[in-house]
Amino acid sequence: MDAVTLFAIAVFSLAWLFYARSDASEPLIRLFCAVLMILASGVGLLGLALRWLTHS
Repeated sequence: MDAVTLFAIAVFSLAWLFYARSDASEPLIRLFCAVLMILASGVGLLGLALRWLTHS
């Protein structure tokens, strides 16, 4: 596993943890955590795609 994918997994996990612990009455914090999860997923997928493309 490369460092980019590991970093994306760590960011996604922490954002998910904070999203689950945040109060439903604070929509801005929940939106921020959701955006972090989306960005971490994108970074992880792009990192895997780049690794797959350069490995071939």
